[in-house]
Amino acid sequence: MLPLCSSLTSHKGSLQEVIGWVLIGWKYYANVIGPIQCKGLANLGVTQIACAEKRFLILSRNGRVYTQAYNSDTLVPQLVQGLASRNIVKIAAHSDGHHYLALAATGEVYSWGCGDGRWLGHRDTVPLEEPKVISAFSGKQAGKHVVHIACRKHLQRSRHCRGGAAHLGPWELWPAGPQYIWSASVGACSRRWPLTGLNKRPSYLFEGSSEDEAIPMLVAGLKGLKVIDVACGSGDAQTLAVTENGQVWSWGDGDYGKLGRGGSDGCKTPKLIEKLQDLDVVKVRCGSQFSIALMKSGQVYSWGKGDNQRLGHRTEEYVRYPKLLEGLQGKKVIDVAAGSTHCLALTEDSEVHSWRSNDQCQHFDTLRVTKPEPAALPGLDAKHIVGVTCGPAQSCAWSSCSEWSIGLRVPLGVDICSVTFQQLDLLLQQVSEGMDGSADWPPPHEKECMAVATLNLPRLQLHAAISHQVDPEFLGLGLGSVLLNSLKQTVVTLASSTGMLSTVHSASQAMLQSGWSVLLPTAEKQARALSALLPCAGY
Repeated sequence: MLPLCSSLTSHKGSLQEVIGWVLIGWKYYANVIGPIQCKGLANLGVTQIACAEKRFLILSRNGRVYTQAYNSDTLVPQLVQGLASRNIVKIAAHSDGHHYLALAATGEVYSWGCGDGRWLGHRDTVPLEEPKVISAFSGKQAGKHVVHIACRKHLQRSRHCRGGAAHLGPWELWPAGPQYIWSASVGACSRRWPLTGLNKRPSYLFEGSSEDEAIPMLVAGLKGLKVIDVACGSGDAQTLAVTENGQVWSWGDGDYGKLGRGGSDGCKTPKLIEKLQDLDVVKVRCGSQFSIALMKSGQVYSWGKGDNQRLGHRTEEYVRYPKLLEGLQGKKVIDVAAGSTHCLALTEDSEVHSWRSNDQCQHFDTLRVTKPEPAALPGLDAKHIVGVTCGPAQSCAWSSCSEWSIGLRVPLGVDICSVTFQQLDLLLQQVSEGMDGSADWPPPHEKECMAVATLNLPRLQLHAAISHQVDPEFLGLGLGSVLLNSLKQTVVTLASSTGMLSTVHSASQAMLQSGWSVLLPTAEKQARALSALLPCAGY
């Protein structure tokens, strides 16, 4: 058992950091405005979060999908059982939507949630509590494989249909090959009006009839082009598609200039946004009556309806052509997210910038003043953030799984204090006795295992202490201390002795590699340790 002591504590003990804020009703956090650590999510290994109106989906690094309601009493994500046996690689939802999509590694597309308007793609209006594979994408016709999905939300008065977009192509040949798109229809949807689409040599759009089925239709305007990203809007919706050459194509409703070509005219087929033609766009996002494009250079452009500062240009004027977001100049943005009431931009320096509405303190500002242009949210730049997403008013950000850190207090694992190192030193001396061949040889297997485990324990403690920049004096490992000399002598002996068991030898060298800045703080000590190790290395 680890000793109990009054050592420093840390909130970085989770393997990954997932942060959420605004309108989160999880018991203890119900009245918290600022960001909170979602430890119940971090343990999953988050790779993607997709926000809907009342809940959000979490995709874990092992391909499992979880769901969590915003207004639940507790933060306890529930496994989506219908996908438990599938390796899911992408999930999709809309911040104003009630239906969800999931894409399996094998190419199947699953949908569930509200079935109104046949937007689940099953040719009926039956709501589904569990995911169901969309048969239109089953059968795996030669050369077709779904590789991307997106959702949209529809208002009943809209001419654009709510549903999903999915592009297909040979998985192993992506991004080459044929590509398809689908979207379920609503009863009021005209057969003459294209829904949402992507395409690639050739590309098809599943345009629903007014009553009972979805029919693949070739999107001739993008024939022969390779699509790498797509975004679906909400309400009177637009659709944006990015092709491999960095061009952006838009179609659908054109109100407020959100198609980016000037004026407010809509169009049935994809048309090029000429103002973005030479800017090398890599990602697009659709908000409510506005659009966002991210360049390979890290610049961000927005256009469309400008009220409530939704475009981030410090003005409420409508912008009918893509316009550079000046507030992000000098920053290299790597991802953007558009919610119902606010927007986020993530920079390569892990800064999260936000703008637009602050009526629910989306920007940590209790004065609830609208943010007219992007500005960094405090306290997130040190979190190694790699992903952001927006809900109706909620936001989530998460760090990379590769940036996992060790906390200063981890039950039965880490407790950074001098008492810990004193006990580990005594234990290490006991288990290493006779490991150099002075006693019975070879030593019992149990003793070998105990020696390796005992070496791994201080290695973990040292790694955590160095990562958190804990003063060695606090740990009793100050320069010249009895504890430091004892611990160092034992480890160096095990790492340099000839005839040592390979497992013990490797574990002791790994401990030196992890903790050399504490165990060997001076150049002289390092040189002596290296000299001791050279014979064992065969020099």
